[in-house]
Amino acid sequence: MRPHNLVWSLIATILLAMSGCYNNSIAPEPCAGYRYEPLSIIAHERIVSVETEIQDTIFRQKIMRFRSTKKSTRYEWTTSFDTTRLWTDSVLTLTFMNYDGPVKIRLITFTEQDSSCGGRNGYDTIYRTFYVVRQDSIDSRIFGKYFGYTTERPSEPLLVEIAHIGSGPNPYQVKITLPIGCNYPSNPKRYGTVYFDYGWRTIVYNYSPPYDFWEDNCRNMSATGILSADGDTMNIQYSFIPPTADDQFPDESYRKYFSFVGVRQ
Repeated sequence: MRPHNLVWSLIATILLAMSGCYNNSIAPEPCAGYRYEPLSIIAHERIVSVETEIQDTIFRQKIMRFRSTKKSTRYEWTTSFDTTRLWTDSVLTLTFMNYDGPVKIRLITFTEQDSSCGGRNGYDTIYRTFYVVRQDSIDSRIFGKYFGYTTERPSEPLLVEIAHIGSGPNPYQVKITLPIGCNYPSNPKRYGTVYFDYGWRTIVYNYSPPYDFWEDNCRNMSATGILSADGDTMNIQYSFIPPTADDQFPDESYRKYFSFVGVRQ
């Protein structure tokens, strides 16, 4: 075979081999989407069965749940309130019964990470300070007037008030001006059974008027109000048994359910 024919034969063989192995797909980056997750603490206040996130102020005698924003292998919680105790659950649950003032919470976590993508096995530590106050020493953010609409009468704008009865903060007397058309007395606690609990962003309220008020009043009113994180919007889910219920002692089958959304005035 002539030399130049041999060269062209070798080139053709190489090109044929390369064409059989060529793949135009791009292999995925093994660390695509990896992002280091910084450690922080978030706090939730629990009112009855409702939990809402709060910032830095805690009411005394309320159930608080502190959580890590980062999933870890091990957790170690300590507080300046009780330096002798160590908690190792992923969620720290505390209630400050007879203490007012600042409390510093420390969280240490150990995390196992994939070192091939820049992760590292090790400890993270963060501190966050909260302030515990008496409920009758400062007003909750929930109190005020809200202008909005209800599903009970969606075409009619309504001003709903969540207020203390009397002057000054008083956690033992509270009213909500819902439902519409219920002829509740100005001081419900004097005329019926009232149960309520509230925190910084949540109120749970139940009112049942006495028997001699039943003819013209809604019965067994129940409401749960949650204030938005920015403090501007109130969402209240409420229900009641209307005075038109036929039975003298109507059961829960008569209960009506509605909601209200309003903007702070």
